[in-house]
Amino acid sequence: MAPGDVTPLDSSAAGLVLGATDPEATIAFLSAFGLERGATSPVGVEVASALYGLDSATTEVELSTPGAEAPRVWVVGGADPGGLPSDFERRPRAFDIYTSDMDEAVDHLRFVGLAPGPVGTLAVGPVTMRQCLVPGPDGTAVVLVESSHRRASLLDAGDGEATNDRIFSEGHSVVWCVESMDDESSLFEAAGLTKGMDLAFNEPEVSTYLDLPRSPVPIRMTMLAGESVEPLRLELLEFPEDSGPTEAPERLRGGLWALRFVTDDAAGTASLLVAGGCERTGACDAAEALRTPGGIRLQLTG
Repeated sequence: MAPGDVTPLDSSAAGLVLGATDPEATIAFLSAFGLERGATSPVGVEVASALYGLDSATTEVELSTPGAEAPRVWVVGGADPGGLPSDFERRPRAFDIYTSDMDEAVDHLRFVGLAPGPVGTLAVGPVTMRQCLVPGPDGTAVVLVESSHRRASLLDAGDGEATNDRIFSEGHSVVWCVESMDDESSLFEAAGLTKGMDLAFNEPEVSTYLDLPRSPVPIRMTMLAGESVEPLRLELLEFPEDSGPTEAPERLRGGLWALRFVTDDAAGTASLLVAGGCERTGACDAAEALRTPGGIRLQLTG
């Protein structure tokens, strides 16, 4: 990283960018988890080319969870379809959302026509989590997490009432599988983010709900976020004993696409990240697009 006291990423990602061959279907899918449609914005040819490798203009629809300032989800239209992760691909794997009651959440999602996968249980020290992957359009995957210990979210807010009847939180993290968790976390730490503790586990049920080719599979994870550990947090996932390709499409395709960060100086921040090992994949007046050595796509906006 370049010398000086600049920390370009001193807060968590503002949100997640999703590609969508059918934006209305993706928006309907996310609405089942409580996200609501906001502004629709045109994306001109210059920005579409710089950020997404597209040769024509498109549109971007902003979604948010009522009651939460962050994170946002931006659904961007594109022609290339996506799919769920396969085997040990190094790529984005899930948009994580907390639930207060996994059984109620699964029943609700089935009622509205979705098809939640099996529920897996993971125990790490004093923490027990139940997790369930819910597939959506273009392979967009939401993973529900019911945890005995978790970060504060909208599930803990009373909304002015004695009880809170929410079953879904705002988005709390994005899980991105990379070749080297240590290398990627070092880059983000140098850029100003705060790293959580390293976790290692080997749970058959986790391998099953991730639809891995065998079970159990050794997994390592860590978390990166702003100093106050606010959403949207980045969770790095590594398969230390299993090789796999790193996804690197040059043009927007459906599904989880990029993390968007807000910074006062997008071009300067991009230059610092490039000095740390990132590749600048596009730039325009409005934003910068980069990719880390492990394939994580970043967008920097002012």
